[in-house]
Amino acid sequence: MVFMEKKIEFYISEHPKPLQAFAEFIASLEHCNIYVHSNHLEQAEQISNALWAVSNQRFIPNAVRPNLPSCIIQIGYEDIPLHREIIVNVSSHKLERVDIEWVYQDLETARKRYKAWKDAGFMIETIKK
Repeated sequence: MVFMEKKIEFYISEHPKPLQAFAEFIASLEHCNIYVHSNHLEQAEQISNALWAVSNQRFIPNAVRPNLPSCIIQIGYEDIPLHREIIVNVSSHKLERVDIEWVYQDLETARKRYKAWKDAGFMIETIKK
C-alpha cells in the first residue's frame, strides 16, 4: 500500500499590493477547478475584481457564488464546496481541507494555522512571494 504525504503550500505575501500578487498567483496555476475561501463578502468581491484585472491578454473566469461549473474559479466565504480540486484559503479561519494557504494580513493567526497543520501531520512548504 502506498501512502501519499499530505502537503500544504503556505504562501506568505510580502508584495506591496497583496491582492494583485494573489490574482497573478491564481492566474499562474494550471488548474481552474479552484475554490478561494475568504473572510466575508467584501473580501471575496475584492479578490474577484483583482482576478478580472490581472491582464488584458488573460481571461480568468470567476464568480462569488455557489454551484458554479468547475471551469470557473469559485470565491466564497461560507460553505466550502467538496467538488473543487484545489482549495485556497485567504481567510483567517482554519479549514477542514486546504491545499494552499495564502497569508498577507494576519501573521499571528497564520502561525496558529501553520502549527495546527504541522501537528496534524501535514508536510508544509513555505514560499515567500
